[in-house]
Amino acid sequence: MPKSRSRSRLDSAPEPRRNSTSDSPADQPSDDGVAEARLGDALASAAPVRKRVSRQRAPKAGASTLPLSREASAASLVTVMGDQLAPLCHVIERVADVGTDVDAVLGHLAALASRPKRPARKGQERAWLLSALLRLLGASEAEPDPRRLPMLRKLRPTPRRIEIRPDRLIRLHEALQGITPPERATVVLVVQEGLSLEQASRVLGHSRQEFAEAYGEALDALDDEHLETLMGH
Repeated sequence: MPKSRSRSRLDSAPEPRRNSTSDSPADQPSDDGVAEARLGDALASAAPVRKRVSRQRAPKAGASTLPLSREASAASLVTVMGDQLAPLCHVIERVADVGTDVDAVLGHLAALASRPKRPARKGQERAWLLSALLRLLGASEAEPDPRRLPMLRKLRPTPRRIEIRPDRLIRLHEALQGITPPERATVVLVVQEGLSLEQASRVLGHSRQEFAEAYGEALDALDDEHLETLMGH
């Protein structure tokens, strides 16, 4: 594929939402019952961690940038995973191959979050979960340096989501299945999740150049309708 076309499409791509670094709300699925049921199953193994941490002292003021203990980090990751369950499900639906068991993936993610190999810093929980999730989906083989994970604000639900016709969602799904999981991940992180190119490349553990090339390939494979659907869902 000609690189000039990729660069042109990259330059003219719609401006992604910046809800990851601001207080702007993001869309939330309306099916809260499904999300709550998945939350109970996926986070069952993490409950004891949360109970143990509740007896710890509150951190001192000004210590939010210090690495958390492993137990405190696990409790924080589990809490954010519960809050962000529906958006995480949307990421799975967009990036995973056909036939992927969403509940099984969430179970694996919950197990990783309840016993992290490396503690996450306060404010990096959402980035850590996205990074681990995308590795589970085969979108990245690189394990990012936890010190370089970006600080991302938690997405806040809106009273109602933007309604999108089912036929548009079907066309988006078919288009995404036509590109590789790493390419899907780039466009989902930037267009759907609202991350900057720099933030998204650090979540995947890729260099800025590698990420930009994959993102350009993804943009070439998608049309404006696909991008608008991603931005609105």
